Amino acid sequence: MAQPDPNDSLTGIPVASQHFTNAVLGPVIVGWTVNLITWGIMISAFLSYISSRIHRSDGKRTKIVLYIVVMLATAQSSLVFWSLYHYATWQARDVNTLYSQTTVDCLLTLFVSFEAVIVQLFLAHRAAFLFSNNTYRIIFYIWIILGVLCSLFGAMGYLGLSLAMLKGTWSPNFPLTFGIAVGSWLWGAAVTDVSISIGLCCLLSKRIVGFNPANDSMLRRLIRLALEAAAYTAVMAAIGAICSDSFSATSIYSNTSGAFWQPLSSLYALSLIITLSSRRKIREKQESERVYVPDTSALGNSIIRQASHISNGVGRAPSPSPALGGMLSGSMTRTGSFSRGSRESPSPGEVKEEEKELELELAKVGQLSTFGGKGNPHIKVDLFDPSAAGGEGRPTDLVPES
Repeated sequence: MAQPDPNDSLTGIPVASQHFTNAVLGPVIVGWTVNLITWGIMISAFLSYISSRIHRSDGKRTKIVLYIVVMLATAQSSLVFWSLYHYATWQARDVNTLYSQTTVDCLLTLFVSFEAVIVQLFLAHRAAFLFSNNTYRIIFYIWIILGVLCSLFGAMGYLGLSLAMLKGTWSPNFPLTFGIAVGSWLWGAAVTDVSISIGLCCLLSKRIVGFNPANDSMLRRLIRLALEAAAYTAVMAAIGAICSDSFSATSIYSNTSGAFWQPLSSLYALSLIITLSSRRKIREKQESERVYVPDTSALGNSIIRQASHISNGVGRAPSPSPALGGMLSGSMTRTGSFSRGSRESPSPGEVKEEEKELELELAKVGQLSTFGGKGNPHIKVDLFDPSAAGGEGRPTDLVPES
């Protein structure tokens, strides 16, 4: 009798077919790999966000939610790494070993389901503030809570079935099957994500009235952001749910949904970080498109105060000329555009011309070239810095802060 090769520990041990291995391990290995890739992207985005100025102005609640979500995603990815290493090196390749689950496999659904609930409730709470009607707000909360409970029921059901299989007590005759559990979990998560985004988009679209082009443009960016944030998780959850409903619990292809729900933990964290960090990008975009001008009344008061102060040193200051009065009353608006019968922003040449005109008029008021008769440099008012003229700064930011 030939002696077994000592370097081949699988000699004489049953080995699952390649077809079976591809069907059972293939989808989850793809999901685990995508999870680790997206986790790396998420960590990079997280480090960039926490070093930004906008994160330092976040509320305590927002910071706590962010850190908890990142920690849960990191714990999930750690378990994913262990499972990937285990199945890549484990030499027991028989059908029962590959089809059954380890304790780590069972816990994978625990972290991702809790993380999803935290992100969904956080985003839903922020969106609910836009409701002006309390009844609609309550209905929105109830709908979101029902979706969250449905997804939690499915996730915990999947966890219980996995533990039963691990202990050898699972039976195909259980009233709750893997297909029903995974389907309830993923459909509930997808519907909740889409509901939050649709509700937010509807509320924001009602505020686009065409009165202020700059604000309307910002609202459209927020709507696009809401749809993009939901797309990451909702699409993956929906495809996973479809795959789960397409195969029976005893089918070797029942793990196909794992290719889509395994990356959900990193995607939920990434979606939250992108939602929070996008406020900075929206503000920068808004600032690059708008010409900020001082509040008309504030600028007029500043001119009067400066003229009065100067008159104490060099005599009575002359009154502002009619041209300046017309410029203050008609040429400039709080919206950052010059009122010339249209809402289009002026060209750079027109802005410079208006600025020179205003500067000349200011120079005439109390002879601003000499301050208190001491020959100090003349005072300039920067059209692009409202605070320089005693204005109120940038227009109210519509992006919510927590």
